[in-house]
Amino acid sequence: MNQQESTILGLTFRIDKDGRTLLAEFIPVENWHPIDQAEIRYALAQQGLGAALLDEDALEELRKKYDTSRQSFTLPIGKCTDAEISVSVASDKMAAYLTIIPPGGGRPADRALVDAAIKKAGIAEDVLLNAEVDAAISAGIADGLLIAQGKPAINGTDAQFRNLLPEIGDRSPKVDDHGTVDYRELGQFSTVKVGDPLMERIPATAGTSGKNVHGEVILPKRGKDYTFAKGIKGVAPSPRNYDMLVAEIAGQPIPIPRGVKVEPTLSVKGIDLSTGNLEFEGSVNISSDVKSGMKIRVSGDLIIGGTVEAAEIHAGGNISIRGGIIGHSEKANENSTRQDVAHISSGGTITALFVENARIEAGDSIIITEVAKQSELIAGNHIIIGREGSRKGHIVGGSAHASQLIKAVVAGSPAGIRTEIKTGLNPQLQSNFYATEIKLDKLQKDLAEVSRALSYARGNAQRVAPEILQKAENTRERLEQEIETCELEKEELEKRLKLADNAKVLISKQIYGNVTVYVGHQIWQIRDDRNGGIFRIIEGEITFEAL
Repeated sequence: MNQQESTILGLTFRIDKDGRTLLAEFIPVENWHPIDQAEIRYALAQQGLGAALLDEDALEELRKKYDTSRQSFTLPIGKCTDAEISVSVASDKMAAYLTIIPPGGGRPADRALVDAAIKKAGIAEDVLLNAEVDAAISAGIADGLLIAQGKPAINGTDAQFRNLLPEIGDRSPKVDDHGTVDYRELGQFSTVKVGDPLMERIPATAGTSGKNVHGEVILPKRGKDYTFAKGIKGVAPSPRNYDMLVAEIAGQPIPIPRGVKVEPTLSVKGIDLSTGNLEFEGSVNISSDVKSGMKIRVSGDLIIGGTVEAAEIHAGGNISIRGGIIGHSEKANENSTRQDVAHISSGGTITALFVENARIEAGDSIIITEVAKQSELIAGNHIIIGREGSRKGHIVGGSAHASQLIKAVVAGSPAGIRTEIKTGLNPQLQSNFYATEIKLDKLQKDLAEVSRALSYARGNAQRVAPEILQKAENTRERLEQEIETCELEKEELEKRLKLADNAKVLISKQIYGNVTVYVGHQIWQIRDDRNGGIFRIIEGEITFEAL
């Protein structure tokens, strides 16, 4: 800094050749007068040196020498510092931050200095936030100000499967948190004609590349490009669009993972000795009753318009019985083998008007409109007895076991009939989960082995017959498909197991004595009649909350 005259006669200030030391120079003049430190500081500020780091002792010495000395002198009185500028980069390289410490009488921050710091940090120009940089320079100060931001990569999306028949999107009944069921969705067939579009596959996307603050490209993770499930019956890719499944036959569409299958349908009046037992690959609509001793096995859904007596029925899908289920023995249990006990099982949901003296097992839920009496009910998710707002909905005697929710209006009876209600544990679900884990592990090991063999074969093509190489390729593709299916099954089982953690029993009106409630491993024995309430686990203990 060049020497400049101050507002004090004979006194000037300048920066020494080292660029840091602040010097005061005095040349005797006439008409001088004594000064104080305040005047010195004011004079420094007038020359733009007010921010210099002053030495208080040197300042006092300057005052005294000015007041008393009649000879020229030069005295160091402080230090001047330039603005300090630094640019830091986040550990993930996706952001850069500017810090400016104002000068102490030295050079202030300017665009040239800041640009030099930015260049030194390796920040790419196209990610700079120039407006923020200019604002910081104008202010002369910044503390970790964001001045550059990378653009994150956008990962691709996995292949998706869009159901073109919303009414078959979920074959399970809609049960809300309060156990309310939408009965309008139960007991109906949806059918399709040949050529009807069923499902569209939306291919996986590659994603969009990103860039960090150094200008380095960040590659996205490509989505998994799942195909339609293999070997689906009753459907085929559209000849105009191989990402579209259409019906090959008329029948009932059934959603499955990564696809829709179409099952044939059959309608019969009733099942008794005159018709014989029924076994059908598809879905069946029985308009009347099913008599005692008869056996029915169908792969799809089953609708029964009348009553089921002590029959044996199994369906791979849902079972809807518009009448009731009535066996003839006094009690049904897991060891019941007599023909006068109804045995009903379903891979999906079972609905009925009432049930008495029966063993019912549903992979999803059991929904009874009026009463369940002296029966054994087992459901993978929910057991709902009674409609919302109805006085009917009794569970009397026998047992009910569901993993998530059991809801009824009344549990037990004034006669004190022993009734067991269990929720929160599903040994079959746990078993299925562990079995799926073991299966998935084996498939992955098999795939790794086949992949190693393929790698060797490709590197030694002259030693491996083409047909053997093709067979290995087919095996790899099959294993990949099976792994995809197994992973989806595992995810679904994990979701269901997690839901079971919030299991509860809701009895809305009345609980009679001799009812035992199990939630997980906790037990609550009801000895005296009481009003309805909710049983659930809170902090590891079973609790009861009156309604």
